[in-house]
Amino acid sequence: TGKHFTALLLDDRKRSVLILGSGLDVDTEPYEGNERYRILAKGEKISPDEKVDKIVAGFSHMLLLTNKGKLFAVGDGTNGKLGTCQLERDGTTSRFVAARTPQLVRFPWAQNQIMSLAAGEQHSAVTTTDGHLYVWGQGRKGQLGVGKFCHCYPMPAKIELPSGDDFATFVSCGKDHTLVAT
Repeated sequence: TGKHFTALLLDDRKRSVLILGSGLDVDTEPYEGNERYRILAKGEKISPDEKVDKIVAGFSHMLLLTNKGKLFAVGDGTNGKLGTCQLERDGTTSRFVAARTPQLVRFPWAQNQIMSLAAGEQHSAVTTTDGHLYVWGQGRKGQLGVGKFCHCYPMPAKIELPSGDDFATFVSCGKDHTLVAT
């Protein structure tokens, strides 16, 4: 559940994502011809043979994990919370681009799969099968755990856990915090 929307992962053959409400500014299409129910338009980035396995909602963005282990982000891109590093320039200023269709989040690993994923108000996080924690988005209140307060990390950053040898198994994000289970 986001600020003004709810997303539901349907158990249909396509694993459609039903969007209820108006708080997620994304492209949608009618569900099985019914205009009353709108599903997320997968766009061209998610291949036809891929199905969405997990979804999490932040304040105004969502993360989608597919059956092929790929992570996609969609929605408001403010503060880099989508993790796609896409910027739009307007004269001397630049801002992060919103994604109306799912965009691939690129990670610095190839062989490790995502175990858990989370989306907060302005940040996102995942844990991987090798026990690592990756975060991105706004860190002004220390919610990224990078050891300093920072405006934003626009792409996933690996976080060293305090004891150095802990194995991250689960992550949850709130408005201005991140909880990691080891």
